[in-house]
Amino acid sequence: MSGEGQRVEGYLQHELRRRRIEEVTAVEAGRWLDEAHILRDSPSRPGLPLRNLLRAGAIKSAQQRPAQANGRWFIVRG
Repeated sequence: MSGEGQRVEGYLQHELRRRRIEEVTAVEAGRWLDEAHILRDSPSRPGLPLRNLLRAGAIKSAQQRPAQANGRWFIVRG
């Protein structure tokens, strides 16, 4: 996992625990990351920078549902 992937993963897991929720969509997680100045979000395509990391396999707690090209991405609490 890349350094950026580890930082993103760690922050998202911390936020999921802090907010006491089991999962978050990539769009909402992208907002969290942008607000925390960890990963700048795309104003025209919310969640895209995070989805790029998800597609690259850089976030181990990611799930795509359904597991196909047009499935929605989620980050699941580990």
